[in-house]
Amino acid sequence: MSKLVYLAKSLHGNWDCSLLLCLRTARESFGFVQKQIQDCDSSIEHHLGHFESRAKLSNPAKNLKAQLHRVCGVDLTKIPGIKEQSAQIIISEVGLEMTKWKSEKEFSSFLGLCPNNQISGGKVLRRATRKVYNRAADTLRLCAQSLSCSKSVSDTPSALERSVDWKEV
Repeated sequence: MSKLVYLAKSLHGNWDCSLLLCLRTARESFGFVQKQIQDCDSSIEHHLGHFESRAKLSNPAKNLKAQLHRVCGVDLTKIPGIKEQSAQIIISEVGLEMTKWKSEKEFSSFLGLCPNNQISGGKVLRRATRKVYNRAADTLRLCAQSLSCSKSVSDTPSALERSVDWKEV
């Protein structure tokens, strides 16, 4: 028996009208959501096209990775743990101009990733990070979490240093 005949036979039966309505509604909702996602993706692509190029690409592809590379000047996805969507979130929250922060310490403070130790008389009263909600910080935490569980990168920091050419990033 061919697959088509088997499929046709499996579709015969006593179908409840309410279940068919639910199935049709779910299928139409799925189609609507897919169209909305495509519209959103095309809008993002359109807006990325307005940014000035900071890197000359030999093969200007129209995918998100190439667009982010063109806009940033470097390929952020070469950093282990960071994929296209993560890079997009970080850029949208932080921006492209990094001269706002004089050092990494100021940048990590802006993200709310550095400790906020309250010390009085040489005694630590409270030790916690600042309560700052930042989508870029959440994204970086998720990237670090996924990297810590990854089997592709060794646990040693020296292996991470060898896996990325930090001068290029």
